[in-house]
This record gives sequence, C-alpha cells and structure tokens, in this order.
Amino acid sequence: MNLIFGLLCQCNSVADQHSNKSQTIIKSTQDKSKSIIENHNSQDSDFPSINIKPGQVLESPIKIAVNSEGKWGGFEGELGTIELFDKKDNSIGLCILSTTENWMVNGPVNYYCDLIYHAGSVGKGRIVVKNNNPTGDIKYDKSFVIPVQYVGN
Repeated sequence: MNLIFGLLCQCNSVADQHSNKSQTIIKSTQDKSKSIIENHNSQDSDFPSINIKPGQVLESPIKIAVNSEGKWGGFEGELGTIELFDKKDNSIGLCILSTTENWMVNGPVNYYCDLIYHAGSVGKGRIVVKNNNPTGDIKYDKSFVIPVQYVGN
C-alpha cells in the first residue's frame, strides 16, 4: 500500500512539473508575440529603434528618427519608409527615412523623415515601418507596426 501511495505521489509531482513547463512555454510564446509591438526598441529585437512609442499621440508634421542599430541595412542613403494608416486601413501619410551619415557601415546609422499626414479628425491608427528592399525579393521584406493615435489637422 505504501508503495502504491509513493508511486501516486511521484506521478502527481511529475504531472505538476509538466504542467508548470507547459505554462512557462505558453507564457514565453505570448511574451514573444507581444515583443513585436511593445519591445521593438529593445536591443534584443530584430528591429531598429524608433522615437515613436505604442499609443503615442501624433501631430502633423512629426519628425521621426530611426536608428538602424546595424539590424537593417540602408541602400543609397535610405533605410525604408514610415506610413501612417487610419483605423479603416487608409494610408494618410508617408515619408522616406534618409540619412546624411555614411550608411555603408555594419553598425548603427541614424535615419530621419518628417511625417506629414492629412486627417480630418482625431483617430486611432498605426505606423508601419518598412525596410528598403532593393532586391525586390519578398523574403528580404521586413516591417513592424506601432499602434498610435493622431490629431486631425
């Protein structure tokens, strides 16, 4: 009887450990999916850093600064584009990130653009940061999204 009780306790212990590992894996996966939007400025991220934060209220024109951090490469002095979309997925502003620095380096380079948009009212939207892909091959396309709010003009 003691042997059966001991085995039962061991099985419960193994089941609890398995359950804890499963919960850790689920939490880890959820954290990673959140990191695309919330932690895109993290040094551990595959994205360059940007001076726009999730939920930030934008007012046209807004100067946008992006540091490539060596994670995205520029081409002909341009890193990519910044595009603002409203909640109905209409593009309401676009700018091209460019630099006057030496962009032909493996390390960080600062890129800037002035985003001017046209919106009749206050709203929620999203900024899409997209890399410059001179190859045209979609496997080299990179982008990330930042949810924002904007003030009409």
